Amino acid sequence: MVMLLCCQILANLRCVRANLTTLLDEEKLTTVEKNASVDEGLAQLARDTMMEFDWCVQKLETVDRVKMGSLAQDKFQRVMTRELSQLSERSVSGHRVAEWVQDITRSDRDEEIDRAIEKSSIDQETQSPTLIQPTAVLEAGSSAHTSQQDILHGVLNSKGVTEFFKHEVWDMDVFHLNVVTGNSPLVAAAYHVFKSRDLFSEMKVVPSVFLNFIRIIESKYCLNPYHNAIHAADVLLAANHLLKAKALEPIFTKLEVFAALVAAIIHDVDHPGRNNQFLVSTEDTLAILYNDESVLENHHLALAFELMKDPTRNFLENMCKSQRQAFRKLIIDMVLATDMSRHFKHLGQLKTLLESNNVANNGLLLLDKYHDRVEVLQGLLHCADLSNQTKSFHIASQWSQRIMDESYRQGDEERKLGIPVNPLGDRSISIEKCQVTFIEYIVYPLWETWAELVYPDAQDIVYSLMTTKDEWQSRMVHSPSPLPSSDELTEDTATTVADSTPTRRPCHAT
Repeated sequence: MVMLLCCQILANLRCVRANLTTLLDEEKLTTVEKNASVDEGLAQLARDTMMEFDWCVQKLETVDRVKMGSLAQDKFQRVMTRELSQLSERSVSGHRVAEWVQDITRSDRDEEIDRAIEKSSIDQETQSPTLIQPTAVLEAGSSAHTSQQDILHGVLNSKGVTEFFKHEVWDMDVFHLNVVTGNSPLVAAAYHVFKSRDLFSEMKVVPSVFLNFIRIIESKYCLNPYHNAIHAADVLLAANHLLKAKALEPIFTKLEVFAALVAAIIHDVDHPGRNNQFLVSTEDTLAILYNDESVLENHHLALAFELMKDPTRNFLENMCKSQRQAFRKLIIDMVLATDMSRHFKHLGQLKTLLESNNVANNGLLLLDKYHDRVEVLQGLLHCADLSNQTKSFHIASQWSQRIMDESYRQGDEERKLGIPVNPLGDRSISIEKCQVTFIEYIVYPLWETWAELVYPDAQDIVYSLMTTKDEWQSRMVHSPSPLPSSDELTEDTATTVADSTPTRRPCHAT
C-alpha cells in the first residue's frame, strides 16, 4: 500500500513539474506591462525552484526504487515464512521442504553467526572437512584436437541441429539438442543465437574467436546431474526467447542484449555440484577467496573473464574500452543476481519497478536509467535460470530429478563429513511436494511479476508453469521411494542419471 502510494505521489509530481515548465515557458515571467523585460530576480527564483523540485523528485525516485523495494522484499519473505510454517507442521517431509525453501532464499545469516558466537565455548568437532579446489584457470578444454572447420560442419551445420532450430519455441527440448550435437549443446546454441541475431557483425565479433571461448567454457562445465552444459544451453535459449518480448524490443541496446546472452552462457561455469552454503560450511578455498559472499557466482565470473584474456578467446578485442567496461559491469550485475539468497531482494525491486511504471507511464515500459534496465535484465536471467518448471512435464520432470539427485549427493557427502545436511539432501523427501512448494513460493511469484512486466508475451509460459505444478500436485498422492545413496548406486541407476549428461571432467568425487 505504501509502495503504491509512493508511486502515485511520484507520478503526480512529475505532472506538476511538466505543468510548471509549460507555464514558465508561456508566461516567460513577464511583468504586467506589455513587452516589459523579464525580471531577473523572478527568473532566478524560478530556476532555483525548479532545481529544488527536481531534487525532490529524484530523491523520491530513489526511495521508490530502493526503500520500497526493500519493503516489498520484506513483505514477500514474511508471507512466505508464515505459510511455510503451516506446511512445516503437517508432516516431517513438509518440514524438510519448508526448511529447504527458507534456507536457499536467506539473504543473510546474522542469526546463525550470533548463535555460533554464543556456542563458542562448546568444543568443536575435530574432523577436518575436505576442500573443493578451484579448477585450473587455463586448463585445456578437450583432448581432441578437432579443427574449426570440422566443428562447424559436424556440429553447427549438422542436419540434426538445423532441424532443432528450425522451429524456435519456448518448449525446446535441450536434452535432444545434447544428443544431436554429440554433447556440445552450448556451442551449438550459442552459435545459433548469436548468428540469428547478427551479433557477430553488430558487435564486431570474430566467429572463430567466439567459438574458441564457448568451447573452453563448455568444457569447464562439470559432470553434474543438473549444473552442467545442458543447463547452460537451456538458460541461454530461454534468455534469448525472453529478450524477444515486444515490450523489451525498444528498451535494450545491442550491447545489453549481447551481455545478457553471454551472462546466460557463463552463469554456472565450473559449478562443483555443491551449493554456496556447503562451500562456506567446509571452509572451501573459494569461500575463503570470496569471503563467503555469493561464492559460486563470483567464481563463475572470475573464471570466465580470466579465460577471456587469452588472445585466441578474446572476442571483445574489437570493442572500445568503454564498451568493454560496460559489458563487464552488465555481466557482473546479472550473474551475481542469480544467487538465490538475493531472490527476494530482486523480486521486490522488480515488483516495485513494475508498479511505479504502471502508475507513472500508464503501463508503457520506460527504462531510461541504467539501474532500471539492469534490474529488468537481472530479472530476465533469473527467470531463465528458474525456467525448467515452465516447460512440458516430460522436460520439467527430468530437470527435477536431476536437481534432486545433485542435492542428494551433497547430502551424502555432508553426512560423511559430519556437518549439517542440507534440507534437500534427505533421500526420503517427496520430490513432488518439493516441486509444488518451490513453484508456489519461489518460481510462480517471479514469473507472475515478469509476465505482468512484458504483458502479454509471457502469459503462455505462466500457464505452462501452473500446468506443471498441477501435474506434480496430482502425483503427491503416491509415496515416493527413497533413492539410494551414492555408495549404493548400481551401474544401472547411475546410467539413468548420466543419460544426456555431457562427457566432461567431474568436479567432485562422490
